[in-house]
Amino acid sequence: MVGFTARSMPGTGEVNQSYQHPHLIKRWGLFYAYFPIIEDTTAMYNALQAGELDVISSSISPELVEQFSSNPALKVVRGPGYSTSLFQINAEKYPMTETAFRQAIDFAIDKENLVKTVLLGYAEVGSPGFIHPSSSYFNSDLKPVFDKEKAKQILEEAGFIDKDGDGFREDQEGKKIDLTTLVYSGNPIRIRTAELISEALNEVGIKNAVKAMDSTTVDSLMWPDFDVSKGRDYDLGVWSWSNTMQLFPDRMNDLFHSDPAIGSVNIGGYKNPEFDQLGEKLKQTYDENERLSLIKEIQAFVAEDAPIIPLYYQEIVGAFNPEKYDQYVFQVGKGIINKLSFVSTEKSDLPDNEKASSDTPVSTDSKTANMSTDNDGNNTSLIVFGLILLVAVIGFILLRRKKKNKGNDDFDF
Repeated sequence: MVGFTARSMPGTGEVNQSYQHPHLIKRWGLFYAYFPIIEDTTAMYNALQAGELDVISSSISPELVEQFSSNPALKVVRGPGYSTSLFQINAEKYPMTETAFRQAIDFAIDKENLVKTVLLGYAEVGSPGFIHPSSSYFNSDLKPVFDKEKAKQILEEAGFIDKDGDGFREDQEGKKIDLTTLVYSGNPIRIRTAELISEALNEVGIKNAVKAMDSTTVDSLMWPDFDVSKGRDYDLGVWSWSNTMQLFPDRMNDLFHSDPAIGSVNIGGYKNPEFDQLGEKLKQTYDENERLSLIKEIQAFVAEDAPIIPLYYQEIVGAFNPEKYDQYVFQVGKGIINKLSFVSTEKSDLPDNEKASSDTPVSTDSKTANMSTDNDGNNTSLIVFGLILLVAVIGFILLRRKKKNKGNDDFDF
């Protein structure tokens, strides 16, 4: 975790009140920032509340949003996050090798309830095709599913039946099914998510239990040495991918292609020749309209075959001290800590369809910061950047001339 506060740099001629409570200094159109590394999340939250930090890079936990919103010294802003929380399935281990079994798991999980109870509404329900609804590549024809009776029906028709009457299903050969769901022990949100999913699966007759372990151990079982070619040793798991997976839709290939050299993050070992063909076609397609059509087709394929179960996309909730600096730009999928937030320019109003999923303040005392998608730019920002670059080049040339005249430059290099 990175807590962020800003201060003037030595030799600038600007004076802070103190280095313990630094200020954001603007000089010559530039800002000087100090980034302390604070590993303990609680300590970072407390430092922001106490005014020792001006902003934090970490999203605020859902249960703490109201507490930050009620602080008159802070401003809170929320918007779409592109980190994807999902129910990961080991698709090379029976019975998860069976498409019907994976589909039943999908129908058994109430994703909307997870958003309401675990994330307190600060998330968006996962799309079965993986891609975030805010993405221009999103297949809007796909809808999350939840139907316990449908899940039971799928299992029955596939031959997964409770033959001994103990309330849990056996496989087609009469062997008991007893699965384990792995989860990070240090992540309360994921633990609660895993518990609710476990209850849901048990209710449709899929016996399973949650096992919380430290992240290193979970990683070693689900993704040993971060190399999918080394296999995997797990049944199910609550997992999450960072925003880069959503920012680059081509990474659907990385997620699901059967060749480890291509499917470098296919931690479920999913294999389907039809998907591989679609993925290869996408790699060789350059026309944007054709690519969009293919990516939507791939999403539909993933939604039907269920190699993973997307659960939710947790919103990014940022907080900062507007008295120190109030020009943060919320970038969809990234939050307020991004390069657009530190380019000195006038704020601009963006079209409604480019704003956050909810630009309504989380409390009546907070305001929503400006927003931008990854494709959005600011012409003024580019001009300012160009002028700074030009000045730097001219200054470099002058220094080189000085060096020729004096035998060395002003820095004795």
